[in-house]
Amino acid sequence: GDQATAGRLEVVAVATLREFRDWGMTPNQVGFFYRDGYGRQRVVLGGGLDDELRRILAHELAHFLSAHATIRQPRWYSEGWAQYLETVSRSERSPKAGLPPQAYPEFLERGLLPARSVLTWRSTELVEAQAYASSWLLVHYLVDRKPRELEAFRQRLAKAQDPAEAWNATFPAWSLLSPGG
Repeated sequence: GDQATAGRLEVVAVATLREFRDWGMTPNQVGFFYRDGYGRQRVVLGGGLDDELRRILAHELAHFLSAHATIRQPRWYSEGWAQYLETVSRSERSPKAGLPPQAYPEFLERGLLPARSVLTWRSTELVEAQAYASSWLLVHYLVDRKPRELEAFRQRLAKAQDPAEAWNATFPAWSLLSPGG
């Protein structure tokens, strides 16, 4: 897109979920971010602006901001970061991020996917709830335990390197090319 649209984000909030579904969304979806072929960026939300919709807006805004810093993003990275950032909160002392989304503590105990499945997640071949939770946990782990490597991985993605190649180069011990990696 041109310079005028590169930093702009249009937010469309429709009054009802029925109107939202007219956009062609799936029954469980209540918000999304996209960039069209002209470089215009948009977040579309359905329903009234309650706490859940505010969380979704934070999630979609995280996608918007992340898209500026990282050109190429595998799905696990995109969704994991958006979930990590959607829970940013302020305390009197310091901001906090990475708290588990509300339904995750119980789910994480019984529903994680193998890392290879998460790292190769493309679209609907995985159970969405498991893939989202597992992506959030992978990002959280990398932020806490491998921050330098995560930044090196992000820099590779920012240069539009293939996500699998970027992962393998940044995390050779966990390479997707290695059997059992």
